[in-house]
Amino acid sequence: SHDFERANCWNILEDFTEKYGNRESDFWYASVEDIFAYADAVKQLKITDNTVENPTSIPLYSKIDGKETVIAPKTVLNFGT
Repeated sequence: SHDFERANCWNILEDFTEKYGNRESDFWYASVEDIFAYADAVKQLKITDNTVENPTSIPLYSKIDGKETVIAPKTVLNFGT
């Protein structure tokens, strides 16, 4: 907020929020804390030739064999042959 105040450009933020706010079906909204937790969970994925294990408590989203997939918390997915 300091930068917007110094540059006297609050209108940029207001225009952005008006255009992209309240569109839950189009965008994923998250706090910085949520984004860091998700990125940390992705780093913990255990991938082998034909399995993906999500040892975390956070559902992770990916494309596996071209199919959008949710890797549920504490699960192992088998894919491929």
